[in-house]
Amino acid sequence: MVCYLSCQVSRLLLLAGANPNELTESLNGAPALCIAAREGHVDLVSLYLEFGADVNSCDDSDVPALSYAARSGHVNVIHLLTIKHAKVLYMYMLS
Repeated sequence: MVCYLSCQVSRLLLLAGANPNELTESLNGAPALCIAAREGHVDLVSLYLEFGADVNSCDDSDVPALSYAARSGHVNVIHLLTIKHAKVLYMYMLS
């Protein structure tokens, strides 16, 4: 239910002009895409990508969304990011 509501609110914010690549104060200044990837929210990841989020966006430590998804074991998010051309060479495991 929470992800569903988050998707609805996020969609409204994006439709109103919110920047899908805006950096947050979470996860070392990660964009929302990294946070959604870490949490395994495929619908949110898809939504951010639909609105132009950079599939290779990183946090302040250069950790990309793909690495967050991989570290958390979210196979569906990994699949989505790779079919959207996330650079696998950037992927490394977080300690």
